[in-house]
Amino acid sequence: MHKAIRRPLARRHLRAAEHLDIGVLYATLSAGMLLARRHLTTRGCTQEFADRYGSAYGRVAAKTYRATYGAEPRRAWSNISGTWRRVIGYLPSERHILDTAMRTYPRTAAHGLAVAA
Repeated sequence: MHKAIRRPLARRHLRAAEHLDIGVLYATLSAGMLLARRHLTTRGCTQEFADRYGSAYGRVAAKTYRATYGAEPRRAWSNISGTWRRVIGYLPSERHILDTAMRTYPRTAAHGLAVAA
């Protein structure tokens, strides 16, 4: 492509990128994914508990996923304390991984949050 054509295209793309809402982009990319912190709150944990232990619970879930499927889990975006971060996301069909992690992780097992087998 000739330079005279490339430069206007590049400028147009840069102008479009300036007006992109990152929050909408990240939320769209992670739509439909199950995230560890959100899963804890839907199972009855307080938001404070999920914020404090969600990371460790997520690591247990990732370890369970690796042991089950022999592959790395998918990545998603999550807004944590006002900052968009890459986290591990699970498909709804992989909910059993989060349920197994709920039974395995000592903090959730101690609170009686484990899901019945």
